[in-house]
Amino acid sequence: SESDTQCSEDMLLLGEQIKIYGYPSLSGGYYLTVTEGLISSINFDEDLIITSAKVSYGNSGGLAIDKDGCFVGIPSSVLGDDNESFGVIIPGYVVMEFLEKISE
Repeated sequence: SESDTQCSEDMLLLGEQIKIYGYPSLSGGYYLTVTEGLISSINFDEDLIITSAKVSYGNSGGLAIDKDGCFVGIPSSVLGDDNESFGVIIPGYVVMEFLEKISE
């Protein structure tokens, strides 16, 4: 029998594949795009996940999922220089805490 996938931030691993879904301005903002990369860094002290997946204007605010289809967080910005860039993801638990607070 097939086991159910359990989603948890505790299961995130460095080097794990991740996908970013969104509507970047490069596509005119009208077409869904998917970019892939790896989890490059996990910093729960600062509530950040860093990824090599392309994050650009428009797909920030989209959706980040792991290889099992679990919600990882929301892509929010890009860190980088002229040579390389990394995407910043706000972890799912931070998003859920925010939603709980605004619904109170």
